[in-house]
Amino acid sequence: MDMKITCISASNVENARQHSASTRTCELVRDLLLQTDLPGAQVDILRLLDYEFTPCRMCGTCFVGGECTRDPAFAEIFTRLQASDAIFIVCPHYAPIPAKLTMILEKMEEICYLNACANPDYRFPLHGKPVGIIAHGGQTDVAL
Repeated sequence: MDMKITCISASNVENARQHSASTRTCELVRDLLLQTDLPGAQVDILRLLDYEFTPCRMCGTCFVGGECTRDPAFAEIFTRLQASDAIFIVCPHYAPIPAKLTMILEKMEEICYLNACANPDYRFPLHGKPVGIIAHGGQTDVAL
């Protein structure tokens, strides 16, 4: 069975770009999955550095349609996560929960919370998806 896996590089080091340890870790995850466990897997790497998010203002518009209408970057990522069968989140050692990842998690929590309050049978779109969290150390020469 082919699987679609999304790997989020949560590093936000401007100078490192695609050479960040988080992105390299996502590439290692992709390579390992393709070489060993899941040869038919499709691995989508999302670098949060490439996105600009707007903070959640708890406006509640996500309650109506189940998505944030004020943040197209979040909407794109949330759609891609929903289309995935599994998710990996790669976090650098310098920030256990980097700011952009925090913004994504906050918006997802708001969508889940508002809908669960209104309907106890509500199931968040990512409910049941396996998630792996990888924390790493190390810096690139560019970051140093």
